[in-house]
Amino acid sequence: MGMAVLSAIMLGGCASSPPPADAPSADETYANESTPPAAPTHDDGVPDEASPNEVAPSPAPVADASGETRTLEAIAAFVKERREKIRPCYDAQLKKEPKLKGDLAIRFVLDPAGKVKSAEYAKEESTIDSPAAADCAIAELKTWQFPASSRGMDSTVTYPFNFNPRR
Repeated sequence: MGMAVLSAIMLGGCASSPPPADAPSADETYANESTPPAAPTHDDGVPDEASPNEVAPSPAPVADASGETRTLEAIAAFVKERREKIRPCYDAQLKKEPKLKGDLAIRFVLDPAGKVKSAEYAKEESTIDSPAAADCAIAELKTWQFPASSRGMDSTVTYPFNFNPRR
């Protein structure tokens, strides 16, 4: 099991100046969809120490400067705990395309309660060209209940699941 880094969570709103590149602003609405994804720090071809069926408890939410607890870090940790549930989507396509590897980016919107309101294949941010794998990943992602927004806001996230064949 492995993890890709949360590529972009665009948080923007009524700030008087833009936030630093590495710090999201307070309101949770898409401000600019052109932010480049962060480089993955771990690929899904390398197993972690935890069993693929284990889901570690999420750490206690930590609020950002605005008081929001559904932060970039909280969403990334949540996905990291469950990313192995997306792996079968890639593995099924890998059987059909043995050289398939790279990032499968999914853009999704979380409602204030943490439900996935919508999700789509972010093909332009993916290096894997596999709508079938994306559809499968989206179906799984839509079953997840993310942490609620402490400020009652939607969150838009683009997450690249990085896949390589298991060795």
